[in-house]
Amino acid sequence: EVVSDESSPYHVERVYCGHVYHNKCLDTYIRTPPFQEGKKCHTCGLRIYHDKWKLTPETAEARWAHKQAKQRELDEVVDFLT
Repeated sequence: EVVSDESSPYHVERVYCGHVYHNKCLDTYIRTPPFQEGKKCHTCGLRIYHDKWKLTPETAEARWAHKQAKQRELDEVVDFLT
């Protein structure tokens, strides 16, 4: 079944090298470490480009680190209150 809803995790995205990935798989891959030298296509080894993910490796790493720090703070608050 083709998923036409672009917000669905099962929607398929085609990257510039021509290979396709589920939206959720691609989003997770782009937004998690390692970030050095960009992300490579698992099929052909070319660097992955897509208009939805116009992040430099530095920006992606900074966003990931910020998200991790925020989660640690929330976990500490939960631990303190329980």
